[in-house]
Amino acid sequence: MAEDVQVFVEDTGNNPISDTYVALHDSVTKVRLQSGITDATGVVTFPAVDETSNSGVYQIRVKLNYPGSITLGSVQSITVVAAGTNEFVVEVTPENLEVASSQHLCRCTGYFLDMTGAALPGVAIQFKEHYLPVFETNSSGGTSTRGIIPSTRAFETDTSGKVVVDLYRNAEYVVLLEGFEDGARYIKVPNAASANLVDIIFPYPNAVEWYESDVQIVPSSNPSVSLTVDVTKTLTYKVISRSGHLLLPEEVKITSPSDDLIVAQSTDFNDSDDPDSNIKLTATQAGTYQLILTRQVDPSNVYFGVRIAGNYDVIGKLNVTVT
Repeated sequence: MAEDVQVFVEDTGNNPISDTYVALHDSVTKVRLQSGITDATGVVTFPAVDETSNSGVYQIRVKLNYPGSITLGSVQSITVVAAGTNEFVVEVTPENLEVASSQHLCRCTGYFLDMTGAALPGVAIQFKEHYLPVFETNSSGGTSTRGIIPSTRAFETDTSGKVVVDLYRNAEYVVLLEGFEDGARYIKVPNAASANLVDIIFPYPNAVEWYESDVQIVPSSNPSVSLTVDVTKTLTYKVISRSGHLLLPEEVKITSPSDDLIVAQSTDFNDSDDPDSNIKLTATQAGTYQLILTRQVDPSNVYFGVRIAGNYDVIGKLNVTVT
């Protein structure tokens, strides 16, 4: 008889970790028998594992696709039993980002790989300081005697493909990255003590926040609003990148699933640091509807475009109830 085996990969807070490679090996010959990638729930399943082979003892081998440590190591022993619960947990601690020591700076950490997932050492990255503060303020709020002069700084990734650089918060830079010699990229640094450098260089829409009368609609994971037939309601939404920065609302598109829900959209760019879109909703018939937001990033745009492997289209939904 054979048993199904499930491996759960999660962090120390019991949050599932997806896209992690897990392989099942023979404990004696070390031959790989099955392998898979954890799904959105952090689970990979190995079907029909023989619980009598080597007294049911097997190895699982785990490979993270991001910096972090595995509590019991990347190679662990498991025992498969007959007619039992063959579920095993792998605990992972993702690496914490380093934090800048200055209140004015954001410490940006990034890892760069080739298409096989191998680390790329010696990758040259240049930062041309484009829009910087002229003076710093000290901790008491006064202006210091330090003047900031724009310059160009060059870095290289280490043997693990890692690079760490302190950049001014809310400042703008021009980045020249080896492998992207066909053009520079323009970036803006978040107002934070730390950030993922990859997410800053390649900003990508990750989430949407909906607002009604300047108050965020919660829960953000499943926002909903209600209105009555033929009465217009105005909402706004903000597009959030993975680094936490606000992106232009035009980087997503909205589709309405029914002609009974009329959607009128206008974008406000008066505040470049806080761009949003106004959405006017009008329903001609009672019912339930859902607005679907999808990513709309042009990968051919050398300055801002980005490609991503996999199907990551839907980033936000809004449930609408009409009475």
